[in-house]
Amino acid sequence: MEGQAKHLRELLSAHRSAEGRRARSFTITSGKGGVGKSNLALNLSLAFAELGHKVFLVDADVHLANLDMLLGVKPEGTLGDVVLRGCPLEEIVLDGPMGIKLVPASSGVRELLTAEEWAWVKLREALDVIEGEADIVVVDTAAGLSKGVLDMALSTDEVVLVTTPEPTAVVDAYAMVKVISPQREGGSMHLVINRVSSQSEAEEVFGKLNQVISHFLGLKVRFSGFILEDACVPKAVARQSPFLLMYPNSKASSCLRRIARGLLGIPEERRGLWVRGLSRLRDKGGVEI
Repeated sequence: MEGQAKHLRELLSAHRSAEGRRARSFTITSGKGGVGKSNLALNLSLAFAELGHKVFLVDADVHLANLDMLLGVKPEGTLGDVVLRGCPLEEIVLDGPMGIKLVPASSGVRELLTAEEWAWVKLREALDVIEGEADIVVVDTAAGLSKGVLDMALSTDEVVLVTTPEPTAVVDAYAMVKVISPQREGGSMHLVINRVSSQSEAEEVFGKLNQVISHFLGLKVRFSGFILEDACVPKAVARQSPFLLMYPNSKASSCLRRIARGLLGIPEERRGLWVRGLSRLRDKGGVEI
């Protein structure tokens, strides 16, 4: 695995423009399905675009791809065509809202599910093509510890792990940190807690998870934010529209924008309760921000 990770990192840096431009890349993943990972990846991409960045959103979930459904679009080609049939990547890229570009995936394609060794290397090579064009590349993976998820997590700059307060989701998040983090240069991963009732619940979930990770693994995770439970989110999903666009002033949208700014290192104009809460945890040695 260590040799493969090195190869993937070499592939990641292989395609650069003459000016040396390089997109910043994020893998969005989760240990458990159904925690809102793909919805977060989509809306996070829009939040990055809202901040003035050119964003490519890549659906790398070859198990249950659904970003096209969340956007209400019907792709004519997918990553399956690129990897299995040699279709040029630019022929399948779709224009999304706010100028983002969507690279759709193939859901449940048997060849991709059973030939991951070579398929994911070819995918990484294909993704290098857009590195010189984008400011930010967001990769949405399948949930769980498949080979494809590990490959993406090892080949992008940052990993954002999504969980909910549900005990099974938290346990699966721990497993993801245990496997992925030690193999990454720099080690730490970002943690986002979705569907919380309050900031205090998010802090409690993170505090307990971080304590276990620190004690048993000797690793660090970064608390990069939370998204409050919000009825606007399922309403937007039902209408196949991103909640950031359909309900821009909702609680979920406000939380999402804070996460986007934090991931890019953009300071908040006001240090509100969310930032002060993170600072309290940091002072206790329980969070890295």
